[in-house]
Amino acid sequence: MTTDKIRKDKNQNIQVFIRLRPLNQREKDIKSLGVIEVVNNREVVVRQSQQTSHTKKFTFDRAFAPSASQVYIVIYISLFSCGC
Repeated sequence: MTTDKIRKDKNQNIQVFIRLRPLNQREKDIKSLGVIEVVNNREVVVRQSQQTSHTKKFTFDRAFAPSASQVYIVIYISLFSCGC
């Protein structure tokens, strides 16, 4: 097996997961509004600000909403990585 083939195979195994964290207490206290939204389990939309409709969409292997617990995410990734 060539070095290029090995390098290509390794790159194909990279998975990217993202988690949008919930607002912290300080952010809630000052009534901060989020500009990032998890649209579905793969897509995230980022707005320039609350006052604009200009957005950018990003796609990941898996996107977790703020409601996903840390335990859920760890279990999900563990099962995903072992191929269970």
